[in-house]
Formats: sequence, structure tokens, C-alpha cells
Amino acid sequence: MNWFVWVKELETIKDGDDHIVLCHYPIAHWRSADYGYVHLYGHIHIGRDSDPFEEYAARMKARGLPYECYNVGCMLPYMDYTPRTLEEIRKSNAGK
Repeated sequence: MNWFVWVKELETIKDGDDHIVLCHYPIAHWRSADYGYVHLYGHIHIGRDSDPFEEYAARMKARGLPYECYNVGCMLPYMDYTPRTLEEIRKSNAGK
């Protein structure tokens, strides 16, 4: 714990004009998901763990909701164990 400024289960921060909901785990519905808040999560790996959540996210987006969420696990190829900006995360996930 001495290495971190804080450790929380869930946190909402503001990054420029964006509101970001941070959680170690993916959550199906977060604060103001319907109003454009972005959810960044990790913990789950590609495949068996991520498929159900990605299917749910696709259904929410198909309804026309601004349901924006990204797996930012450090082991993912686009993350490459490197900190990324929200712009980089969005660009890497465009079209998904």
C-alpha cells in the first residue's frame, strides 16, 4: 500500500471533459453510463473471462446508449505494460 497514492474499489475522476469510472473489475452498469461516463477496467483476460462482458457491452451499444468501456489490463497487446491516455485507449479500440 505504500506504493500508491490511494487504493479504492471504485473511483470516478474527471479527465478534461470526460468523466472516467475506474474499477479493477468490469461492471455492467456504472454511474452515468447512460450519459457518457467512460468505464476503464482490468483484471479479466481475453477470451473466456472477457467474452460475456463484451457481449453485454455490444448489446447496450446496439440500443444506442453511449456505453463506453475499455479493458485496460496491462497485459493486453495495445497496453503493452505502458500507461496510456484516454485518447490512445479510444484509438486502439476504435471499431470494436
